[in-house]
Amino acid sequence: MVLEAYKIESPQSLIEPAISVHRLNHYFGHGDLKKQALFGIDLEIKTGEIVIMTGPQVREKRPF
Repeated sequence: MVLEAYKIESPQSLIEPAISVHRLNHYFGHGDLKKQALFGIDLEIKTGEIVIMTGPQVREKRPF
């Protein structure tokens, strides 16, 4: 998975993020079939940023 961020700076965007995620883990399945897909993801998106998420499979991006 690739994250690309393009910033459009404004005074408000320098203060605090519009979206903030810290230590995100995500799992698919249950019991013996449970598999971890995301490992400790940290992400901050400020107001005015445009984020494009790309990857080969939809399930990689679904938790976001």
